[in-house]
Amino acid sequence: MSGAPILFRALAAAAALGTLLALVSPASAQDSPVSAEVDYNQVSIEQELTLTVTTVGSLNMPEPSLPPIEWASVSGPTRVPLLISVNNVTSSQVLNYYKLQPDRLGMHTIGPISVEIGGQTYETEPIEVEVTQAGTGRVSTRPAPTPFVIPGLSPADEQDAFLVSAAVDNPSPYLGQQVTYTFRYLSVFGFSRWPRGYEQPDFTGFWHEDPFQREIEDIVGTRRYRGMAINTPIFPAVEGTVTIEPASITVPPSAFRSGRTLETDPVDLEVKPLPDGGPDDFRGAVGDYNVAARVTSGAATANEPLTLSMIIAGRGNLETIPEPALPELSGWRSFDGESSVRTQITDGELVGARTIERIYVPSAPGAFTIPAIPFSYFDPFAEEYRTVATEPIALTVAPSSGAVAAPLTSDRDEVERLGSDIRHIKPVPSELRPPDAPIAGSIAYRLGWAAPLAAIALAAGLKMYRGRRRDPVELRRRAAYRNAMKAVDLAGSADNPADNAGAALSAYLGDVLGQGVAGMTQAALAEALAGRGAGRALAERVIDALSLSEGARFAPGVGTESDSLVDEVRRLITDLEQEINS
Repeated sequence: MSGAPILFRALAAAAALGTLLALVSPASAQDSPVSAEVDYNQVSIEQELTLTVTTVGSLNMPEPSLPPIEWASVSGPTRVPLLISVNNVTSSQVLNYYKLQPDRLGMHTIGPISVEIGGQTYETEPIEVEVTQAGTGRVSTRPAPTPFVIPGLSPADEQDAFLVSAAVDNPSPYLGQQVTYTFRYLSVFGFSRWPRGYEQPDFTGFWHEDPFQREIEDIVGTRRYRGMAINTPIFPAVEGTVTIEPASITVPPSAFRSGRTLETDPVDLEVKPLPDGGPDDFRGAVGDYNVAARVTSGAATANEPLTLSMIIAGRGNLETIPEPALPELSGWRSFDGESSVRTQITDGELVGARTIERIYVPSAPGAFTIPAIPFSYFDPFAEEYRTVATEPIALTVAPSSGAVAAPLTSDRDEVERLGSDIRHIKPVPSELRPPDAPIAGSIAYRLGWAAPLAAIALAAGLKMYRGRRRDPVELRRRAAYRNAMKAVDLAGSADNPADNAGAALSAYLGDVLGQGVAGMTQAALAEALAGRGAGRALAERVIDALSLSEGARFAPGVGTESDSLVDEVRRLITDLEQEINS
């Protein structure tokens, strides 16, 4: 029996037992920190039995030691942390779940189960179980717990709780036709933050746009999943069989949980060449387009430039379509202008407009017509070539009104013209006299040299002083408490308060310790806190809260009293601030 189903069944029992455990006062819990029970005292040989061992006092309790159970196969334990608050007094408990599959008929005994806590060994009372013939059913001495059910959850390992896949909406496109590549990330857990670390393929052999994502829900087999889909518009640039490399996503680590990288299978496409028989002006555009043209003004002036703009609009790869041939007008000079593209994703397709400019300078007045400009493309949806064209543009060119400067006739004219502009830089003095006494011997001169040195020394000292005050690590530590308390206040109104409270505690610890706590072992975290002056009892409370928050991330509201955890995190941050700064 593998991790995920056991965990969910454990959480189911935890949810049912939560109310019962909350009624247990701290005083009664201290009588014995260890207890054990089974869900049924009589089962048939083909049925499964759940043994629950509860430890009270900390979420870091050692694993129970089971006696030999020769009449059944045993799997587990699955550990579920609980934080119970009664009258503002918080206690920690861990439920250890074992699955027993009987293989012998008759009366059997589960001997005392022991747990060593603080150098002292505690034992549970023996438990009697009767195994009967198949089909006789179960008999329990207590009410069966109300199950917590995720629709369609079936036995599988934890890896199946996270799924990734990749696919394209058209595995056999034409060369240059848009294809949408979709990466899907799904999970059965009710997580509150999307995992980061998506690594898209290189898309070798394709031109591609930036990806966009959306939240999704899906049913795979009999399971209901939540997650996200990342869509990337791609355009094949080569013919034949083309393979898109695997994509991957990394589920980031959290407190006491290592990260995980999930990878898709590669995706193959069979790219078809464009059919023969395209128009003479066809230059490779694929999609569905319309065209239009305009000039800067309905009237023009001889020897003055005007701009012709051709707009190609529609769906397709407007970034890479070849520009059409713009007309050459007899007696007019022409120059290339600017080209711009504006695109967006609409209903999953890349649409937009491309503007191509050409500058014309008419050389003489008169009436002229800019002819229609054809544009041919291949429509992959209709599987045929099509040609569209702009409307002809009639222009009236007026005579030039500006005077043209007479050209220079020779280099000599230039020299003579410049000669009248020459001026002396400084007049010659009328008389000469000896220089004044040297300034280097004056006191003002010496003080002038000393002042910069003093200013440099002062600036260096001020920089060192400010550097100490602006040390980012120190500033981060000083702001940690204020930022953490704000985050905890916001956590109470979040969708998953327990998860958000744990995130606030993790952020506070990262600020005061100068390193992130994600991925740290419990021992390493306790050692780091001790190095900053936090006592062992406080460190254990921190570990308990982080462990409980971790459970809340993947199963919000199950086996966790969110308000109690938020209050505990608030007290923890205050206590840590006092101990670390004392």
